Amino acid sequence: MTSTPTVRVALFDISGTLVSVNAWLGITQAPQISTARRRWLIGSHLPMWLAWKMRVYSEIRFRDRWIRGLAHLLKGFHRDQVQEICAWGVNTYLAPYYREDILEELKNYKQSGSTIVLVSNIFQEFVDAMCQRIGADGGIGTLLAYDDANIATGKIASMPSAGPQKVENVIAWLQQHNIKANLSTEAAAYADSISDVPLLSAVQYPNATYPDAQLRAYAQQHQWRIVEK
Repeated sequence: MTSTPTVRVALFDISGTLVSVNAWLGITQAPQISTARRRWLIGSHLPMWLAWKMRVYSEIRFRDRWIRGLAHLLKGFHRDQVQEICAWGVNTYLAPYYREDILEELKNYKQSGSTIVLVSNIFQEFVDAMCQRIGADGGIGTLLAYDDANIATGKIASMPSAGPQKVENVIAWLQQHNIKANLSTEAAAYADSISDVPLLSAVQYPNATYPDAQLRAYAQQHQWRIVEK
C-alpha cells in the first residue's frame, strides 16, 4: 500500500489522472449524442487542436474553446438528460480506464480524514457523478447554462475550470463549505497536464500524475513527485 502524507485537503484532476483517457469521451460517445453532432464537434475544432499540438495555440486557450464546444454539443438536452449522459460516461464508458493506483492513494487520504475534492474542466454534472462513484467529498467543474425550463442553452455559465481558475475555484469551494485549510501547508494535488501547474504549485504536496512531456520536465526541474507505474 502506498503511503500518503497527512493533509486536510487532497485535490484530484480527472482526465489523465483518475482515468487514463479524456473524460469528455464519456460525453461525446454517449448513445444520446448523434453522429452529426460528433462530426460537428471534431470538424469545427480540428484546426485549433492541430495548432495546439504545434504549440501555436496554448493549451488553456484550446481547453476553453473545447469545453464551449462540448456545451454546444449538449444544446437542447434537458438537465435530467445531461445528468444521465454524464452518469453513463462515468459509470459505463470510463469503467475500463480508471487508474487503480491513483484511486488507492485517494482512498488512503480519505481514510486518514482528508477532504477529497475533484477539480476538472469537465461539466459539473460529470464531476458530481464521478464524486458519487469514487466517494469524493465534493467536486468542482465548469457550469452548463440552462434556461428557465432546464434546457441546456449550448453555453457555459462559468469560467472554464482550467489553469489558474482551478485554484480560484478550490479556494472558493473551501470557503463555501467552511473548510479552513491553507493549500500551501495542508494540501496535496494530483494532475497530469502542464496547464495544471498553477494548481500543483499552490499545494504543499504536488503530484505530477502520469504527466505529459511538458509537466514531466517541469516536475523534474522543481523536484515534484512523479506518480506512474
